[in-house]
This record gives sequence, structure tokens and C-alpha cells, in this order.
Amino acid sequence: IYVNPEAVQHLEKWRLSTEECRRNGHRLLPLLTDVEYQSMTLDESLPRELIVPAVEAGWDIESLENWVYMKRKLDLRGGFITKHEFKFIPAFVLFISAYSMLFFGVYHLRRQDTYTITYRTMLYAGLVAPFGALLRWKLSSLNGSIQRYNWFPLGTFAANIIASILSVAMVGLEPRFYGNESFWALGSLRAVKVGFTGCLSTVSTFVAEVAGFLGSKNPIKGYLYASITITTAALCATVTYTVFDSDVAGYYE
Repeated sequence: IYVNPEAVQHLEKWRLSTEECRRNGHRLLPLLTDVEYQSMTLDESLPRELIVPAVEAGWDIESLENWVYMKRKLDLRGGFITKHEFKFIPAFVLFISAYSMLFFGVYHLRRQDTYTITYRTMLYAGLVAPFGALLRWKLSSLNGSIQRYNWFPLGTFAANIIASILSVAMVGLEPRFYGNESFWALGSLRAVKVGFTGCLSTVSTFVAEVAGFLGSKNPIKGYLYASITITTAALCATVTYTVFDSDVAGYYE
């Protein structure tokens, strides 16, 4: 694997300039997420409304733009393995190795500063994330299982609704453990919220399915599917949070 040292240097400069803002709960973390999603994930130029506050925060936008530019020049075609090249044993060994390193990091990061706790929580989320992905994979078998409405992606729908409920439940439970010196209680809630439900839910598949319906001969299915999913998720999340919010209010009375 060839690694461009100059590209890595630009990425490291960007990371160092934003390091303080990556702490969980930092007021600029949402802005940082938007900047990196726009440039790194969508591979699009940053709009002025993101550049100005980023520069005011002291972030090295120039290094980020240089890294994105160099990434675009990479030719990744032909770098993907085919189905016939997949080997279970090497893949399993790689998975166990990566999982062991995550477990080692979660267990041995013991400092109580915000920065360490944030990274420890991220590693913990990585430990539970595969279980969310496996459940989503299992639920995908339900797609097309309703005989009368076999066009409806029941598996994707179920995955997103369950993830919404669990995620909001974790948010509702968090205040119970504020001030708790033990990492495991609050850390577990956040790991489930970020790792498990993050891998269980699937916006990409949902959008692809809606787009497929809208481009079909019966686009009304796309509007119907999107409306049912969003409405159900919002209602379930609202009810779930209301239930846990009431418990929290009673807890502090």
C-alpha cells in the first residue's frame, strides 16, 4: 500500500488544529462534523458559511483542502477485491486483531480527562458496532416478506425504527449517570447510542430505496415509504424520550 507522505502531513496538520474541538460536548463539535462530512465524505467544496467560522476557530482549512485535493487525484479503481478473492480465515484473523486492539484500548485508557474519556467511548462504540451491523443484516431478510405489500422494505424499516427507539432511550437515560465517577455506566449508554444503533440504522439504504421507488413506474411508493418511516420514527422516538424524561424528572424530585 502506497502512502503519500505529503497528504498524510496535511491531514495531520488538520487534525492537530482541530484536536481540542473533538472532545465530546465541545460547542464547536457540530461545526467540525459538518466541515468534515462536506469535504471528506461528500467530497465537495466547503461553502462560505462553513469556512468563515472554521477559520475564526483557528482551524487549518488550507491543509484540509490540500488533503482533499490530493485524495481526489488518487486512482482507486481496480483496488477492490472480487467475491472470488475473499478468504474467510485472513478476514477473521484481521477482525479478531482489530477487535482485540479496541478492547485493549477501552480497558487500559483510565485517565479521567474529557479528551481521554471521549476517545475511550469511541473505542467502546467500536466494540458494540459489529452487533448492530449483524442485526441489520439479519433484518434485511425481511425485505419483501409482506405478501400483499412485497414492495415494502420491512427489514430496512424495522432496523431504522429500532435504532431510533434505542438511540433516544440512551439519550433519555444519560442524565441519570451525570457525575458518576465510573466510566462504564455512561460509557455503555453512549457506546450503544453511537456504535450499536449507528450501525443498525441505515440512512444510505433508506435513501437508495426511496430513490428507486421515485424512479419507478409507481413513484407514489417512494413518498409513502418515506412518510411512513419518518413519521413512525419520530413518533416512536418522541414517546420513548417522553417516558424516560418523566423518569428522570421524578428521579431528581
